[in-house]
Formats: sequence, structure tokens, C-alpha cells
Amino acid sequence: PERFETNITADNGLRMFGTLDDGRGGNGMRYEAQVTPVLEGGKIIRKMGKGIEIKGANALTLVVTAKTNYKQQYPDYTNANFQQEHRDIIRAAVNRPYQVLKNRHIKDFSSFMERVIFQLGNQRNNLPTNILMANNHQSGNEQVLYPLYFQYGRYLLLSSSREGGLPANLQGIWANKIQTPWNGDYHTDINVQMNYWPAEVTNLSESHRPLLDLIASLVTPGSNTAKIQYGMRGWALHPITNVWGYTSPGESASWGMHIGAGAWIAQHIWEHYMFTQDKDFLKKAYSILKEASMFYLDWLATDPKTGLLVSGPSPSPENSFKAPDGSVAQISMGPSHDQQVIYNLFENTLQSAKILGLQQDAFLKNLQASKDKLARPKIGGDGRLMEWAEEFEEVEPAHRHLSHLFAFYPGNEITLARTPDLAKAVQKSLEKRGDDGVGWTYAWKIALWARLHRGDSALKLLNKQLRPTASVDTKYDSGGGTYYNMFDACPPFQIDGNFGVIAGMAEMLLQSHEDFIELLPALPGHWKEGEITGLMARGAIEIDMKWSNGKLIKASAKAKKNTISIVKYGKQIISFKLTGGQKTDLGQLID
Repeated sequence: PERFETNITADNGLRMFGTLDDGRGGNGMRYEAQVTPVLEGGKIIRKMGKGIEIKGANALTLVVTAKTNYKQQYPDYTNANFQQEHRDIIRAAVNRPYQVLKNRHIKDFSSFMERVIFQLGNQRNNLPTNILMANNHQSGNEQVLYPLYFQYGRYLLLSSSREGGLPANLQGIWANKIQTPWNGDYHTDINVQMNYWPAEVTNLSESHRPLLDLIASLVTPGSNTAKIQYGMRGWALHPITNVWGYTSPGESASWGMHIGAGAWIAQHIWEHYMFTQDKDFLKKAYSILKEASMFYLDWLATDPKTGLLVSGPSPSPENSFKAPDGSVAQISMGPSHDQQVIYNLFENTLQSAKILGLQQDAFLKNLQASKDKLARPKIGGDGRLMEWAEEFEEVEPAHRHLSHLFAFYPGNEITLARTPDLAKAVQKSLEKRGDDGVGWTYAWKIALWARLHRGDSALKLLNKQLRPTASVDTKYDSGGGTYYNMFDACPPFQIDGNFGVIAGMAEMLLQSHEDFIELLPALPGHWKEGEITGLMARGAIEIDMKWSNGKLIKASAKAKKNTISIVKYGKQIISFKLTGGQKTDLGQLID
């Protein structure tokens, strides 16, 4: 309700409409919303200036619709035809009976939700969520709660991110204030990426598309930022963006100079391809990866001490250290997070070019050479993975961000199988960070412990995230948990915790970030009996599993197309020939 008016329309709807400020003293986005009554019997009495009154109706359906003139096209974001489109939406809705609308909605959502079935134990849930969550806080093992929370997270993602719409923001779509926390925008130093960690693995790939569309929309404004801010090629992105193409640095260098955002968010392009094997998509999106890489090729500098390429000046998102002179600082050269996300981008771009059959031109040769010269993750004197290029003293050892662990999750440069020493350093870093945090911190730690094959540690943090939080305290560092409606209590409410946690839960059950698919890699000891169907592995492979007494008793795989896949369970590693569209039994893996 900002700069608004209301009136009664010709079809007796209540219409609210207005124009927002543009931030420069002029008019910005236009909007309108309408509540249209549909009656069975009775009549409508127009109350001029006071709305409408319904009398004598046997049934009443209120159809609520809304439309803005926003269009996701830089630099002109205006859809001049939005009012006619709104009228078309109203007409289509009111001409269908309520039951038809409801049935269509259920059929639509069920077609996505029923792709994954998840059950633990043999209990059925007959408790309200507040009681169930309170019980779990005591027992730490209410087995019906975990699948419920998992499916609820999928439902929230599907509800807030549909093809043709905008991505889920910090609150998804559930903002109950005009001035929402952090303006309800997109933070690219963890939050919006985490929103989409579960999209592919939990079989909601279509919900990933709004984020991919947003990334594409940032290339042109990001190119302006790269050119104007730095005099460089390609496109750049910093820790905050929005649907208007904001790509400039933040107002404070301590966090606003996070230059790794473009590389990090571009990872989602590669992940979407890996899970779907959609070569047509990759062909269209390749230029986004290439242009992002071009920026970093210009941005990287040679470290005079080592001769290696480093990023900077840049922070390790939102963390601080003590400089040699004793001052507290945030900006340095070669922070580990930057090095890792840039390596990830370069590798994904090179792999994409290979898949698309592109010739080795000057750009690709330079990209390969630069990737090979990047400073890589290092282990500090205390055995932890280093967060900065030098072993600076930490100001906040239990800091909520885990940015320097990107290469382990959601990246895959560091793995248990390929780089065991670095993986051990990741574990030491996690142990030092401790088990506390805000909602999205728990989510990231759950996924990291899952990658370490430490299911009980992941479950411990999952239970911390699920502890009931009745308070509506909005102080950011007051302690996480989950509200009784199962929204993530960051606090305040942020939906990234909901999404990140279920991604971590999926990682406990299925991993595919190496050259093989691994079944039940981090199954907690308490989850002795269970079944899950429809999880997705990279390679466009759908996995079904059932286990009893903590052991796999049944598993199958269905690939999108003919392929050969290596599958691991425990110490067993077997190569399977998968026929596209057909389920293949994986029983050979079972002892």
C-alpha cells in the first residue's frame, strides 16, 4: 500500500493500483491488484467509497489477481500492456469454477512434488508441527519430521520460483512488510545461490530457470559495471543484485568489494547442465560463462612473491582478520574464496567449450594457462584450510560464513577421494568454526559434513536448525532455529535456510560431485529404515533407494539417455550401462 488508490471496477471487483517511486524523484513501477467476487445466488451492492457488500449469496469465491508493468529486459523494464494482461488473467480465472481452479492447482503441484517420495522409519505423522518440533528438540530423532521438512522445502521452492517468473529472494515470496529485511533482494555472497542448491538434486530443475534467467539479465548491466568501475572486459557482479540489474559494488568496501559473485553465481549454469545434460541450454549460456571469465582474466594480478595469479583487493565475504600492524581489516589479495570460485568458473568454461566442440582459440588457450597459474588452496600451520593468502589472525574464529570452503561444497575441487589432505583441512576448519550459527550457516555446515561422510555430525546440526523458535526476535545474531510454521528463523526469517538444509539432507543420501554416484554416503546412525525415490544425480540420472538396518537393500537408476555410470556404495564400485528412459537395477552393489 504505497502511493495507491482503490476503486470499484465494472465487474464489481475491488481494484487497488498505484505507482512506486523510482528513487530519483520520479515515477517507477506501476502495479495493480484486484479482488473479484464470484457469487452463487445473491447480489452485490456497490458501496461508493466503502467497497462492496454481498447479500443473500449461497457461496462466494474471491479471486485475487495482481500484475505489474515490470519486464525483465535491460535497460527498459516496462511492460506497457500489463493492464490488458491483468484483465485477461481475471477473465480466465473467474470463468472457471473454484473446484476446477483448485484441481488444476493440485494437479500442477503434484506433478512436481510426487517426483520425490521420502520416508524414514515406520511412523505416520498425526501431530501438529509445533508438537512434532518440540518432541524432536527433546529426542533428536522424530523420524517423520525430517521428510516433512524436506518436502516442505521443495514446496517452498516450487511456490516461489516458477518458469517465467522471478527467482526466490531472501524471503522467497513471503514478505509481510513494505520494508523487508535487506530489502528482500538477492545477496550473491551465499544467499541466492543457497536458495537454488536443492533445485536440481531434489528434482525441481524447472524451478532453477528463474535464477538462470536472472543471471542472463545481469550480463549487460554487469558489462557496464566492469567497464565503468574497472575498465575491464566481460561482466562483473558484487554482493547485492536485484531485478533492475544492480551490479555495482556495495557501499562499504569491507563487504561490498566481494568481486567473486559473478564466478559463484555462474556455477549454477554449469550445475544445471550437469544435472540435465541439456546441450542446447549450454550452447545458449556459454557466452555468459565466457564473458564472466573474460572479466577475471583482466582482473587477476600476478603475486610478486609467488608468480601466481591472485584476485584482489577483495574480502572473504563479511569476515575480518588482524593485519600485521594490528589493525582489523577485511580486504586483501588472494582470499581463498575468490581463488576457488574463479578456478571453478574457468574449469566449467573450459569443459563447456570442450562439450560444445569449440576450437582452441586464443581465449581458451589464455583461459587454460591462467587457470593453471591460479593460486590454489593451502593448509595452514594449524592444519586448517587457509581463508586468506597469508595466515592472518582471525577476529571471529566462529564466523558464520564458510566462504573458503566453497571448493569442497558446493564446489568439487576438493574431495575425499581426490584430495584427502585438503579434505582433512576442511574438517579441521569446520571443527574450529563450531556448531553454532544462523539458519543458512547450519545449512552449509550440514552439506559440508555430508561431503565428509559424517552423517551423525550432519544430523546433529539438522536438529539444531529444527529446534523450535517461538520468538519473532529480529536480531540477526540471536540464534537460528525454525519457526512453528517451519520457516527458517535466521533470524529474522530468511528462506535460504529452508532451501540449504534440504540440499544438505539430499547430500547425506546421494552424492555425484566426483566421477561416480555414491549412494547413502552420510546416512546417520538413527536413520536405520528408510526409502527415497526420485533424487537426481549429475548426468541426468534419477536414483531410487531403500535401506533397512542402516544397509542398502534396493536401488535403481534411470538415465535421461544411454550412458555408462559408475556407482559406489560402501567399498563397492561398479560400472553400469544405463538405457535412456529405463530403470536399471543396481542390486550388484548390495552385499
